[in-house]
Amino acid sequence: MSQEQRFFGGEIKMSDKNSDPLEDVEYAGISEDEKTEIRGHIEKVATENKIDVSGDAFSLKSFRAGALFPLLVNIGAIVSVAVVVLVLAALFRQDERVVTGRTGEIASVEGRLIQELRRESQAQLFEKERQIATVQKRLDEIERERLALAASIDERIQQREQELRAELERELEEERARLLREGLGDDEIENLMRVFEAERTAYYEQQIAQYRAELEAERLAVEQNLDQLRAEYNGQLEALREERLRLAEEFREREVTLRAQLEQRTRILDRARTEAIENLASAQEELAQLSRRQELAGSIQNQIIGQIGQIRSAVSSEQYGLARSRIESLRSFLNEDRVLAIPEIARRREMDLFLLDSLEAVIELEMAADGEVLSLSDELGILARIRSTTAEARSATDAELATERYRTALSQLPELSEAYAFVWDRDAEMITAVRDAEIAEQRESARQAVIAALDAATTLIDEGRYGAAFTAYRDVLATLPATSDVADPIVGGAARTGFSLSRYVVTGEPVDGMGVIADTADVSLGDERARFEAMLADTAATAAAEQRSRLEAERAELVRERDELTRELDETRGALAEDRSEAIGAVADELEETYRSQLSEREAQISEQESRIAELSSRSDELEQRIVALDAEVARLAEFERITEAAVESYTRYVTEEDRAFASGRDAEALFEARFQLDTFLVSDAVRRLFPELGDRIRVYDQAFEDAGREVAFLDVLEIISIAAEFPTPEQRVSFLQSETGAVNDAVFRELLEELTVLVQQ
Repeated sequence: MSQEQRFFGGEIKMSDKNSDPLEDVEYAGISEDEKTEIRGHIEKVATENKIDVSGDAFSLKSFRAGALFPLLVNIGAIVSVAVVVLVLAALFRQDERVVTGRTGEIASVEGRLIQELRRESQAQLFEKERQIATVQKRLDEIERERLALAASIDERIQQREQELRAELERELEEERARLLREGLGDDEIENLMRVFEAERTAYYEQQIAQYRAELEAERLAVEQNLDQLRAEYNGQLEALREERLRLAEEFREREVTLRAQLEQRTRILDRARTEAIENLASAQEELAQLSRRQELAGSIQNQIIGQIGQIRSAVSSEQYGLARSRIESLRSFLNEDRVLAIPEIARRREMDLFLLDSLEAVIELEMAADGEVLSLSDELGILARIRSTTAEARSATDAELATERYRTALSQLPELSEAYAFVWDRDAEMITAVRDAEIAEQRESARQAVIAALDAATTLIDEGRYGAAFTAYRDVLATLPATSDVADPIVGGAARTGFSLSRYVVTGEPVDGMGVIADTADVSLGDERARFEAMLADTAATAAAEQRSRLEAERAELVRERDELTRELDETRGALAEDRSEAIGAVADELEETYRSQLSEREAQISEQESRIAELSSRSDELEQRIVALDAEVARLAEFERITEAAVESYTRYVTEEDRAFASGRDAEALFEARFQLDTFLVSDAVRRLFPELGDRIRVYDQAFEDAGREVAFLDVLEIISIAAEFPTPEQRVSFLQSETGAVNDAVFRELLEELTVLVQQ
């Protein structure tokens, strides 16, 4: 074993590769005797305290395996993505009406406030994220500095060992050369060299121990400083995270408040939309009804105006009969229910009827003037003859003569004679019908009474109550139209006949005239029926005479009323004849003025209705536009809800699959499966539509983390290879690599070290 391997063993940790407190050892001022003594002492110490150097002596264990950091980075990325997705899913699970999109939010004050709040919250949260990333970066720098410090330990130790070995070899060579110059023997030289080597070894070991202590103190100071910085940064990181959570919660509460206000406004908007639709439908229905009513009113007014025009044309052409028929037709038309149901026509109905009455009066005046009715002198002559004939009839003592005079008076006016004949015939028919009905009713009543009495008498006979039966038969006869002096002999004869027949039935004694009993009964009944019919005829004649007297009285009253009406007619015709021209002119002027006012009123109503129709049409267009906009917004929100629900469903599926993958442990296969599920979730259609660049951004971070992990792993491998290359023999390198392999937890890294060990063994 060489001197180079003798002094160094164990692990020395250094804090700074640039700091070197030890200076080169100076041997100036030492005499040759002292040097010889020192060399001998070194040789002695070196011989007695020889240090065995093995592969374990140079086994340097790294502070970390190199694969844990990338794994932690990937897990942190997955957890961060899961948290982000959970927060977004919780936010987007709200009702679609309060999920304000870019269009919906800007449309209201609350929407703009929510948008501004989002921008502010995102800016502050991004600032907190930036600060967190800065602190995390500083922590990573501290970790890298610590790793760099650990990585440079071996290099600095080797460098210092080489310097000390070179210094020791130089001193030993000088000491041996001095002893040889002094001519000492080999044994003595060896003894002196051992003593010298032991002294120098002790000295260097003391220096190395001191150096190690200083390095350890420096390392502890650096690590303490790093731990303090790490604690400070961790505190800052925790504070920033709490601040971020507080800001997120505060912004969430503010957004919830604003969304509640927006939801209230949305409900109000929905109600307004519903009311607008209802108002639109009502307005359209009212507009349609108004249009139909206006059309109907216009049509009826045109009909009225046209018929009045035809009446005026008929009057102008002196076709008074046609004019009167058209007046009656128009009057009937104005009294129809469908015409009365229209307010515009109902308001002017009285005026139209007055106009028709006035026209009818004018027509009657015109007809009287043109000879279409009887002249006044002819009527006076006829009236004089009627009065004379009536006076003769009143003074006549003979009824036949009086009847003849009345008929002559009636014949003076054919219409009056026709009316009297109609009334007389009608009264005669009524009297005959009443008489026939009364006779039929009396006969039916008598028949029913006789049938009932006979049934009762038959029942009494069947019961053996002959006395009561006799009384019943007597009552039957009493109900017939016969007096007691007639009924009593009939009853007595019937009793005697019955007694004789009974005696014949009991004793068998024959009775005279048994063969004619039935004939006698029939003859008696026939006589009685004839007598009864004669009595009814007398009653009818009496009633007819009374009715005739009553009709004569009514006829006299009618004659009196006719005379009165004739007198009034004469007076009216005289007055109408005097005022004929003035009445026609006044009616024409009034008619013209009425139609002008009605025309103006109708034009004003039409103008007003047209303005209202235009206004309703404008409101209808506006409401239609609002309805279209609201329908588009509802469709957009429905699509957004569908995408959000799909994203939530995809995230739920991802969480389920991730939990299932981690159920058996968090090994590499489980992480690979979980990462596959995460990638599947990020590339789903719903997530890509909600967050178009989320997957790409996460992949950028993942790629950066993977690159950093590979770089760190490469540095770890390079560090292990460089350390292994320092060992002089393959056995030592293999031993070092095997020790590193046992300390590594990552399977891939362990496999790489095993393959490297196999290569070194070959």
